[in-house]
Amino acid sequence: MFSHKVTIQDLERSTPITIKTDNGYQDVYNVIIYTSSPSDLVTNGISVQSTTSKFVTALIKKEDLEKIYKIKSVKSISLPDIDLLH
Repeated sequence: MFSHKVTIQDLERSTPITIKTDNGYQDVYNVIIYTSSPSDLVTNGISVQSTTSKFVTALIKKEDLEKIYKIKSVKSISLPDIDLLH
């Protein structure tokens, strides 16, 4: 079903972004979500940052993963990768 699946352990190995909310500080993670319907993510409470026709970038909490994998329009989730010039 999914061509690439990010796990909670994958998130824990990446660097979180700490944001301030009304309820205090919270760690979120940058992910790339390949989907045919970005609006399905927004409807399910996922914080979508940017949108293209094939994928979105989003900030998610660890507990969002389970929710995301239940959305039928989601094909894959991956962590961003930075290519550094040598």
